[in-house]
Amino acid sequence: MLAELHTGQTTPSSGINLIGLLSLRRAFTIMAEARELVAGGLFRYVRHPLYSGNFVMFLGRLLLRLHPYALVLYIVFVTGQIHRAQIEERKLQKVFSEYQAYRTVTGMFLPTHGKGALTSGIVIKHC
Repeated sequence: MLAELHTGQTTPSSGINLIGLLSLRRAFTIMAEARELVAGGLFRYVRHPLYSGNFVMFLGRLLLRLHPYALVLYIVFVTGQIHRAQIEERKLQKVFSEYQAYRTVTGMFLPTHGKGALTSGIVIKHC
């Protein structure tokens, strides 16, 4: 039963991560950089789909082995990722004037109800 839960939760969240990475293409970086503003694919619905996928994946692992230390580590992980996303957003907002409008129509980690993306599939290249 636990293996089924793990597979049922990990597979979709891994898929979210893969689709997010494929959407980023050249815009993916380890350190926060503002190469391109990607608003297509999963980024049409949420600004940080990779982080969202990781939150779900690691929450599933936490639930499989529920332990106080694991819960503390999960909270630290989520807090760190939120902080990292905020750093990325500040950089993107400085480089791309349209980023604020994009922020208003997409959720940070979850889709916003009743709102769509700014545009479908827009990639704004910064030179």
